[in-house]
Amino acid sequence: MSNIIPRPFDDILIDRIVTRLLAFRDEQIALDKSIEFDVERDKLNPWQGLRRPLVNVWADDSSPKSGSTKNAQDDQVAICCDLYARGIDGLKTSDKNAVTRLLYLKEQIRYAIYDLNDKHFGYAVGIVGPISLPSWARFKDQGGFPEETIVGGRLSFTVGYIWIPRDVEGDPLVELSWIINLSKNEEPAPTGGAHVEGLEEYTPAS
Repeated sequence: MSNIIPRPFDDILIDRIVTRLLAFRDEQIALDKSIEFDVERDKLNPWQGLRRPLVNVWADDSSPKSGSTKNAQDDQVAICCDLYARGIDGLKTSDKNAVTRLLYLKEQIRYAIYDLNDKHFGYAVGIVGPISLPSWARFKDQGGFPEETIVGGRLSFTVGYIWIPRDVEGDPLVELSWIINLSKNEEPAPTGGAHVEGLEEYTPAS
């Protein structure tokens, strides 16, 4: 195999989202230093050492949709933006401050995501889509957070795209077409099928 397999779509997509969030963050800081936030990707415990509001971007499930074939896969990937904020230590209102900042961070990130959506995430028209509207959910279990003043939530949405395998050099894949011996007719089974003696129905290969 002489061709290098390209980076996966979801990995590149996260890079584009992070790049836009960083640019949006800098635009916000230029207007008001107090509304800055940090941007990370693929952090396992992003709230550890939290100093400023934070968004951590990562890709969750990727699943094919109906209409996929062996030559092209109509896919969609779930993108998660986990948001964290903390209150001001020493104040009785720290929890309230943390929630207020978290909700404002949600609005900041949502505006940036909508801006990316309008620009097709930096791809040519028709490469990505459909794109779902972002949904929001607060993290209910705060037990994993090191301090009670840290709160969090998740903005999530799905992005559709077409995955097409790139041609690679090497031995060609061999497709096997077995024959189903039906009681009345003989006809070829779908590619990849297996004929079991005495069984008239097509059994997909595992």
